[in-house]
Amino acid sequence: MNKVLNLKIIFIIIFAVIISFFTFIKLNVETVDTTQNFVEITTDLIDNFSKSETKTKVHGNSDKNKKLHIVYEIYGIDAWEEKTTIKFGISGRKNYKRKKGNPRPNLQLKSISKNPLCEHFYKVEYKILNEKVQGREATKILEKKYVTEYYYKYNRMPLLQKLPLPEEDLFNF
Repeated sequence: MNKVLNLKIIFIIIFAVIISFFTFIKLNVETVDTTQNFVEITTDLIDNFSKSETKTKVHGNSDKNKKLHIVYEIYGIDAWEEKTTIKFGISGRKNYKRKKGNPRPNLQLKSISKNPLCEHFYKVEYKILNEKVQGREATKILEKKYVTEYYYKYNRMPLLQKLPLPEEDLFNF
């Protein structure tokens, strides 16, 4: 019984909203073409509704992320003081530059220094190549540029670089 009463109340409310809406339209359409005015009013209502919605949060790894990012290079130093690029990376952390360094490259330094492919380096460090790059998509383009330049200079990928792949057929015309 209670459910039936609730359904009736909901139906009455919906019906009242629909009647109010069409009454509102009728009052505003007295001298203008009905269909044109209806479309304009409906468009205005939709626009106002979409502007009032809350902003959706963009994930940090999304290309829609417009926050500031950095591009960094991790390199190893061997016994002859030769620097070898191990990989390029990007980070969008808020504290991308602080006294103790950036959390993302620092975490990678720890794991890379334990990697058997890098055991011949006595030191593994990183440097920030670009900072305050606006947006993840632009940062990924810069990272790909560095990987591509490295690939065409040394004819191989950096030691532990998985992605991005270098730009193919860069010099083929």
